[in-house]
Amino acid sequence: MGLLNNGFSPLLETPRLVPDLGIPVTSATVEIRIINTTCYQKTSTAHLLGQPIPGHETITFPSYAFLVSNRAQGVNVLFDLGMRKDWRKACPPALLPYIGDDGQGAPLQVDVERDIVDILDDDPGNIGITSSDISAVIWSHHHFDHRGDVARFQSYTKLIVGPGLLDRYMHSEIHESEIRGRDIVELDDTSFDLTIGGFPAHDAFGDGSFYLLSCPGHTVGHLCALARVTATPTSTFAFLGGDCAYHCGEFRPSPYIPLPQQVAFKSASWHFPRGPQAGPPVLKNRKILLCAGDFIKDIVHPYKSATESFYETPAEPVVSSHDEACVSTAKMEIFDAHDDVLVCISHDKSLMNHLPFYPHIMNEWHKKGCKQKLHWEFLNDFDLDRNPISPPAALHFRRQR
Repeated sequence: MGLLNNGFSPLLETPRLVPDLGIPVTSATVEIRIINTTCYQKTSTAHLLGQPIPGHETITFPSYAFLVSNRAQGVNVLFDLGMRKDWRKACPPALLPYIGDDGQGAPLQVDVERDIVDILDDDPGNIGITSSDISAVIWSHHHFDHRGDVARFQSYTKLIVGPGLLDRYMHSEIHESEIRGRDIVELDDTSFDLTIGGFPAHDAFGDGSFYLLSCPGHTVGHLCALARVTATPTSTFAFLGGDCAYHCGEFRPSPYIPLPQQVAFKSASWHFPRGPQAGPPVLKNRKILLCAGDFIKDIVHPYKSATESFYETPAEPVVSSHDEACVSTAKMEIFDAHDDVLVCISHDKSLMNHLPFYPHIMNEWHKKGCKQKLHWEFLNDFDLDRNPISPPAALHFRRQR
């Protein structure tokens, strides 16, 4: 397993040695297609992450689903579904007063254009995989912006969930009508007979191509996944993180990948139209930004650290168990530090800038150098434009106190 080389600049501090992940060796792979489910959400950053970094007072994010295809076995599954178009039917009643889609008043604003079943059945790339070809739906967790409308899938499509999820959330947040008449597989602790990167792991297809990982903390029964997307000349992977973190600032930088001396990335912003007919948010590219790592550390970072994440793991009740969530996020940091693993959390909008999306396959992310382009792009969310550094000035930039 290789370690991430920033590719742009030396690091501000010596990185910690990255532990081996212990992934079993095999030649089996899956194809991964990232689906933009057309669900967008906007809320106060403080509601999710606590005290915001300057410039990041609001957070706007998409929701992804992942189409996982094991061609050798002829099996297609979905990891997460996004939010259903008629989202009020799935939203817990206690939350309804706090959520709206009119751009006015409600703390959380949502916009959902389509259900994932309709996206699949349109088959825009003529790949021949529609909703009737989905063998199983895997919920990373039960939240209504991830579980979609599973009732619209064929009755033979299984629903796979993590340990304890149904016992904890059935009836209180999951409606019986959503899953009635469907074969439900609730994995228990004995299902996870492997350990990968410190996570209990379940070999979903039995060939080492796709593992489900038990990552509790955000919710009871929260699942992540590890997909092997290439096997030659070396194996490369996609880590599907669900809501192990809401934002990349929760696990970057880390002791394994400190801030670099200079950070170069493509600056971009989101425009979130107002009103019920305004349409979804639009991503607007601006310019190439080169910023000194010392400036980010000393002026932007709340703890003035090159190795601590910008945001801490959210407190309860944003997560079900703060202690377990901290452990899971720390383990994910180790995956993030390996250059042959691409971490894809469910709401990371920066993925849209550099990865091919459905109907295209993202398997060649490593060959195309996507990770180095993506790694620091979350810094777009912070107020860096007040001191953009031109390339000549960056070479002589002094710390500002």
